[in-house]
Amino acid sequence: MHDGQTLFDASRAPYGAEWGVDEHIARLAATAQIHTPIVVGVGNTPLRLREYLPSDLIAALPADMRDDILGIYGGAPLSDGYLRFLVEELKPFIDRSFRTRSGRDDTAIMGSSMGGLISLHALMKRPDVFGAAGCLSTHWPLKIEGLDDAAVLGPWRERLVAAWTGVVRDGLPAAGVHRLYFDRGDETLDAFYAEFQTRIDDTVRTAGWGPDRFRSLVFPGAAHNEASWNQRLDVPLSFLLPPSA
Repeated sequence: MHDGQTLFDASRAPYGAEWGVDEHIARLAATAQIHTPIVVGVGNTPLRLREYLPSDLIAALPADMRDDILGIYGGAPLSDGYLRFLVEELKPFIDRSFRTRSGRDDTAIMGSSMGGLISLHALMKRPDVFGAAGCLSTHWPLKIEGLDDAAVLGPWRERLVAAWTGVVRDGLPAAGVHRLYFDRGDETLDAFYAEFQTRIDDTVRTAGWGPDRFRSLVFPGAAHNEASWNQRLDVPLSFLLPPSA
């Protein structure tokens, strides 16, 4: 069997918390709701924040915001090097080791939180390699502290959204070939994502992405954690890995 590939950000799940990817894949494949992938769980490192921080966004920020982010994250983004690792080292190793369908249309990437950011970055920077990206609970604000202070978040959000929308507008591949999935909950960290996500969604739709290729969903009551992502994982998998014709 020639399987597609899903490169999966392992994120930073605590011991005992997991997405249940194997169970979801097995059930969906058994009922022909998806085409069966080889799932590659990519472990994270102590530098994960810098590895998942999109370099194009940092370049687009005003200087004062850029300095703030680099201070929070401990240095310049390493996302381009991380993406090179995925594309030039990890994916070729998987293709050599297994009977894969190695083309773009059979290769997807998905992650949560900061892993959602690097998944979007991968689709935009290497649309020749990745045919689909899933971004769950994408951490658009970048900040960790102060999100519950409206006086702090409001001005920060407006300037950051302006940078984000420009990067997405300029970086998205042309509509009609790739698949892009976003979602969020409305509890814990996800509660701060609504305005960011709405503006990004508008940018994607304005670029011509229709519902057959673009989805952005809200899951009421879902929090920013592995249990919530596990509960809804069937939804992105079914959209990103549709059954072969």
